[in-house]
Amino acid sequence: DPLFDQFETGQISADTFRAGLRQILGVDCPDDALDAAWNAMLLDIPKERLDLLQRLKSQYRTFLCSNTNEIHKTCFDSIVQQHYQQYYGQPSGRLEDLFEATYYSHLMGDRKPHPSIFRTLITRHNLDPAHTLFLEDTPQHLAGAQSVGLRTCQITSTRHLLTLGL
Repeated sequence: DPLFDQFETGQISADTFRAGLRQILGVDCPDDALDAAWNAMLLDIPKERLDLLQRLKSQYRTFLCSNTNEIHKTCFDSIVQQHYQQYYGQPSGRLEDLFEATYYSHLMGDRKPHPSIFRTLITRHNLDPAHTLFLEDTPQHLAGAQSVGLRTCQITSTRHLLTLGL
């Protein structure tokens, strides 16, 4: 349904998305119930992954390019903050702190695998695609990155990510 792409590219608000979901699903439920169901796909963040991101940022230029939406972003921010408290004893932590810059599809009006989103990052940060590695778990997103000359690596598991030797 186009509703999902429209929401991920910021063309519609969370309220419009929820109304669309209610119509598609034929349900009448409160916003928080829809949000909880929609956010159920978000996974936990193991400490090793946060440690890896911190280490990578200290050694490389790191960027996040995420297809997401307003509801997921709010939930994920809360998850990251909780984990910073749990893992590091810090009262707050933001995903944005782990990267030089972050790009979210709903704020950019563009999404992976469109080559245009990768070109935006390359241009804004003066990146050399031949010397830039794009890590991703979704094959079609890898193809979009490859189409603009980025080097790519498909991540198949957390263990795979941790064993790359970066």
